[in-house]
Amino acid sequence: MGDPEPSDTASEMIVLHKHGDVIFELGKGDEPPARLLVSSHVLTMVSPVFRAMFTGGFAESQGISSASPRIVSLPDDDRDAMELICRVLHFDTAAIPRKLNLFAVVDVVVLSDKYNCTAALRPYGMVWIAALMDEACDEGFERLLVVAYGLDLPESFFNLTRELMLERPVRIRKTLWYYESAMIIPDHELLLKKLETQRMENRKQIIAIFDDVIAPAIKGCQYQPRGCLLHITGIYYVALGNIGLWPLSDHIHEMTLQEIRDKVSEMYPIVPIWLPCHPDLCPCGSLVASGGMEIKKTLSRALEDLFDQCEGLCLDCWKEGRKLYDEEKCRVEHRNSSSSSSGSLSPQTGNEYDSDSSNA
Repeated sequence: MGDPEPSDTASEMIVLHKHGDVIFELGKGDEPPARLLVSSHVLTMVSPVFRAMFTGGFAESQGISSASPRIVSLPDDDRDAMELICRVLHFDTAAIPRKLNLFAVVDVVVLSDKYNCTAALRPYGMVWIAALMDEACDEGFERLLVVAYGLDLPESFFNLTRELMLERPVRIRKTLWYYESAMIIPDHELLLKKLETQRMENRKQIIAIFDDVIAPAIKGCQYQPRGCLLHITGIYYVALGNIGLWPLSDHIHEMTLQEIRDKVSEMYPIVPIWLPCHPDLCPCGSLVASGGMEIKKTLSRALEDLFDQCEGLCLDCWKEGRKLYDEEKCRVEHRNSSSSSSGSLSPQTGNEYDSDSSNA
């Protein structure tokens, strides 16, 4: 795949089949027109919509001939998306880009769904999604769900939903892409609610990890007075502040989980400077014994466990309303639940799902 060469003139004929018998005229309003010479035979083999258009007795099917190609105007279709789809269907692989921007790839999927030819685009869809995955946590990039769902890409859907639930720092908003999602994903509102609920749950778990690691120092000291408590908690929160993680509530919605893990790796050892308590009666003793590394190790382990335990959603389970992994039907291997949360994960069991979504 390569980058398509631009036409010399806006109305230049783009020949996708030298014996083509149909000319698609694209563009509307002030857009410069585009003309595609295509083969009705190629299109009818891969698209039942084109098959009906060119063989079903419609006006477009009358007088089709390579000697005098039939002109078919498609003013309602996105010009660039239709050109790219036709290049794919005509195996013009050298002109198919390896990377599309988010809006372009969504337009292609929406249009391919209209003409029922999504299967032909699947190999390219996997490449396009992979090129955009690094941006999946950015606001608005949940639109990639339209691509993974619309092209029926189970691995891409699994990886993308995991990324959104685990790494995404900002809220998933359906209003940003309601039109496309409603067209492609029948249960789009439930899917978004599921993802946002689990995303919020994972954010809460991250905060709990940082609270729990200092809990033994707060609850475990049996020595009076408890001057060490103020000292240990003080240097702990100062250490978090030095790596940009305190106050955590201010930063949790700005960083991915991986960014948080990277910052913890930079944390300096938390070593008490003075111990006004008895080492055998206070958790301070373990901090001294570990060289101050125990808190850092505990944080790293807990964040790693959260990273390892979270799974994406199984596209096959989601579509079929199945809660358990089916070795024969699931194209992506996963644990019995298609997500790390309890509660339902399918459109067919919405009531159970709602009970798990009070914080969405």
